Amino acid sequence: MDYFCLFCEGSGTQRTTDRHAVTDLEDCSHCKGTTRLSLADLLLHLPGEIERLSKAVLRSEVRLHQAQAQVDAATAENERTIAEDSGLKNDQQRKAKRSELMQGEAYQTAQQRLQKAQEDYQTLKIDRQLAMNQLEVAKLMVQVQLAA
Repeated sequence: MDYFCLFCEGSGTQRTTDRHAVTDLEDCSHCKGTTRLSLADLLLHLPGEIERLSKAVLRSEVRLHQAQAQVDAATAENERTIAEDSGLKNDQQRKAKRSELMQGEAYQTAQQRLQKAQEDYQTLKIDRQLAMNQLEVAKLMVQVQLAA
């Protein structure tokens, strides 16, 4: 996957394969942390990045709820199967059957999807918070420059 550093993304001049170059100019093979990135570049770039990440968080949250619904449906199906099985005479047998059903492919697939959706959601939230923090720092830097 290709990434842009903040300067290169604003200018559209260079791509990099280093995902850290997005936020750390020292990692960009094109501009190597030169002074070509101004505070104005940061202030212009970050609100759009925050908007993009916020929309991605919302989409990810929908996927997370869908994945949770699939797990709930698989759990309900397991419980229905146990309730309809007249061969299960006591609580111990029902627990054993429940454990067996939870190891089934449908339930395990739903659980894996839920785990992936949770990880994606948390990662996007962290990325959005990072962009918001970067914007706040850039705004503070502008205030310091104006005060000097």
